Amino acid sequence: MHGLRYLMLVPLLWAVASGCSATAAAVAGAGPVTVSGDDGLQVQMTASGMAFLAGGEIVARMSLQNGRSARPQPADTSSGGSGEGNITDLLRPGVYPGIDQRLYLQHGRAEYDFNVQPGADPQQIVMVFTGQQQLRLGPHGELQLATARGALRHHAPHAYQLDDHGQRSAVAVAFTITGRDSVSFRLGAYDPARQLVIDPAVTFASYLGGSADDEATAITADHAGNMYLTGRSYSGNFPTTVNAADKTQAGNGTESDVIISKYDAAGVLQYSTYLGRGQSGGGFERGMAITVSADGQYVYVAGALEDQPQDGDGWRAVLAALVTPSSSGTCNEGSYDAFVAVMTAQGQPLYLTCFGGAAGEEVAGVAVDGSGNIYLTGTLYKPFAAAGFSGTACAQTDPQQLDVFLVKLVPNAVASPAGGYALGFCQVLAGSSSDEAHGIAIDATTGAVWVVGETWSTDLPTAGVPWQTELHSGCLGCSDAFIARYSAQGVLEFSTYLGGANDAHVDALGNNTINGDGARSVFVDGQGQVYVAGQTSSTDWPLYPLDPAAHYQATLKGMRDGFIVKLEATGNLVYSGYMGGAGEDAFEAVAVNVQGQLIAAGRTTSSDLPASNYLAGKTDLFVIKFDQALEKPLLGMYLGGSEEEIATCGIGRCDIGRMMALDGQGRIYLAGRTRSTNLPVFLPTAQSGQAASAGAIDALVARVEPLVDVDVSMQATAPVAQGGAMTYRITVTNQGPDPATAVVLDQTLDPNTQLDQQSMDGRCSVPGSLAVRCLLATLAAGQSTQLDVTVEVNTDQVVTSQARVAASEFDAPMTNNAYTLMAQIGMASSGSSSGTGGAVKPPLVISDGGGTPSPVTPILKQRGGGWLDLWWLALALVFCLVRMGSGARLTNAD
Repeated sequence: MHGLRYLMLVPLLWAVASGCSATAAAVAGAGPVTVSGDDGLQVQMTASGMAFLAGGEIVARMSLQNGRSARPQPADTSSGGSGEGNITDLLRPGVYPGIDQRLYLQHGRAEYDFNVQPGADPQQIVMVFTGQQQLRLGPHGELQLATARGALRHHAPHAYQLDDHGQRSAVAVAFTITGRDSVSFRLGAYDPARQLVIDPAVTFASYLGGSADDEATAITADHAGNMYLTGRSYSGNFPTTVNAADKTQAGNGTESDVIISKYDAAGVLQYSTYLGRGQSGGGFERGMAITVSADGQYVYVAGALEDQPQDGDGWRAVLAALVTPSSSGTCNEGSYDAFVAVMTAQGQPLYLTCFGGAAGEEVAGVAVDGSGNIYLTGTLYKPFAAAGFSGTACAQTDPQQLDVFLVKLVPNAVASPAGGYALGFCQVLAGSSSDEAHGIAIDATTGAVWVVGETWSTDLPTAGVPWQTELHSGCLGCSDAFIARYSAQGVLEFSTYLGGANDAHVDALGNNTINGDGARSVFVDGQGQVYVAGQTSSTDWPLYPLDPAAHYQATLKGMRDGFIVKLEATGNLVYSGYMGGAGEDAFEAVAVNVQGQLIAAGRTTSSDLPASNYLAGKTDLFVIKFDQALEKPLLGMYLGGSEEEIATCGIGRCDIGRMMALDGQGRIYLAGRTRSTNLPVFLPTAQSGQAASAGAIDALVARVEPLVDVDVSMQATAPVAQGGAMTYRITVTNQGPDPATAVVLDQTLDPNTQLDQQSMDGRCSVPGSLAVRCLLATLAAGQSTQLDVTVEVNTDQVVTSQARVAASEFDAPMTNNAYTLMAQIGMASSGSSSGTGGAVKPPLVISDGGGTPSPVTPILKQRGGGWLDLWWLALALVFCLVRMGSGARLTNAD
């Protein structure tokens, strides 16, 4: 993703008093320098611009209109400093006044940025492309170059700024074509005095499907970053793997089978299988929910099946009846039955059973507790088969309406799904009208089970101390959300309605629309706090706190908005509010990361949501992250192409599975379906994912990485004489918005210094004679830490030290991850050191000992820059000092 970054930059040219002058050295050699991506694309940077190569052949070039020639130089010392070669980070400084161009390798892809100094004009930037057959903008804002070797796509820019508290706010930025071959940037409102950065969040996005229609309804991930998804496929050529339990789909495009697929962390398909009737005729079958055990050993999938699997496939071999009187488990009690399947993380089927009545049942959510008990919730259309569930409470109030069920399955063998399951309990939550379940979660601290959904009943049972005791629907056919809590033994402990009364609206064509409120997802954090997300069309959705000023959004903005609710474990309401735009929005999934930040995902037609990119099509997936207080969004992102992306449309209506998941590292996983042929695909390796759509509707899967901005700065005690001790004070700050984990600081010391290990910080070690490494663990957003490194100085000249910091998460921008400080030794003056970074130190001055000091431009580059030229600067400085004699001194002007 390419775009603009605002940085504090320092000029490269400098002048020395007494007639001395020098120029910062560039990379030795005048030839092009190449950055090679894992995708086969190579980009060469030259003094006049860049060339794009495929298969070793130049397919297009880019130069800058009215730009200055600037020889490329390393922006990263680890990449080396030779001219010809394959390095990972290059800089062309001063291509426009106050603007540098950077080319680098980011997670296997060659990317480029423009770094713009505060106050510089980004409208100077005009890129001129040559060699392509056609230049155009794609429907989701990407720049497309048609070349003789195929399409060359520059992803649409994403941008945000940081406020004084390190919080991010989106800034609109887009490519704009200004001539037949020229392109510039269009920026929305921004503060030119603040930092503007690119959001590189999406690290994997792929199609998944065959030539017919396919969709993913639910996704989960394990601690290693493996992705598991389920859904349904009408395609006979859906991508299955050689280790699939069932490779056959016989619906011929008219009926569907369940699909289950696993990707590893690199996006490479590990296994992919059908689950369904196979050659016996296909069915209207789908997976609706998926989860993985905490140890990553077992995968649990649930949904709806019409019949038992085909004889001979891997699923038929493990089909089992529930260990209850006369339970058949044959998946054909009615038109379709609820099912649950268990498999190993390697894709081996272990267990499959079905349950249901004479009509149709489907599972909407699945959860597994620490003892391996499976909890399933969903919707039943007729009473469950009496023989299979005799002695249970699983019966309906009104057989003509939809009701909610909750089933608990208990493993027969400890920690082994292969031993089968017994029915623990089956409960129904029902009123006199229809009720639907959509989400389930377990409180690990108490074993309580939370179920959420949507109700049209005026007499849905309430329990405990409900927030709302009656349906607030203001129109016939409108609904409210419900939130319920059961004990681990199946006792209803808490149940409440939640919704507004003003649900009916008039659309743009003047038609009355019947809408309502519904909960779609529930999540319980480690402290037992409960989070619920869904959709509302009520203009009087119950706000809490009551003061509108306490909410990021206090009113309904469109025909339908998302809502977010937080409750205590007792059911007491902590927060309730809107989140949406001018179009239609619905949250389909909610989760909370280990830092307590809420993430919600869903679908939207609104173009005005707080995001770092643009709505690309008719309907896009949308992800948003809130701060812990739920007062403001930290991060927002659309995902989609020019058509529509939604979570899924289910049997007879639009039903959403669990289309978002988090892992322990804060990565966000998304699943859904897309009609777009131009979904912005991100494939980390050549073996990753599926680059193009294969049918009219394909499943989509994506991963979004957490984002941090880790900053390092350094100061040194002064004055210091030769033989004395000098202390470097290093400050590391995480600007957010996410916590930075596994933060590591590396400091390189000057050869003319000796480390004092006696006084070293306990977090630090010495991996080499001139190296210090400090393990700083986790820094929360906005948190800083300091440490001191003391050295003995064995010279009376300039000593140089560099500090670099890195974290596990994506870090944008990376230009503030390094700080180099040059300190003059043996000069009895105040403040005899200078460093590079976002804030420029006072200018260095050189004095002959009796005259007026002559200020000079700071000699140091920006943070993260290549430092080959500093050695040239140091040599020139020494040369000039020798010429001026011992009276010359280097000081820092105040």
